[in-house]
Amino acid sequence: MLIFGIFDNFNCYLGSTILEVANHINTLISSQSILDFMKI
Repeated sequence: MLIFGIFDNFNCYLGSTILEVANHINTLISSQSILDFMKI
């Protein structure tokens, strides 16, 4: 039971981290400087 609880918490943490990273990448992609950088 305890192991499943820890796994659940880890899963939650992992999920929110992935969302945070995705949001960060989305913000970077939306910015003009990244678009200019990708043209080079």
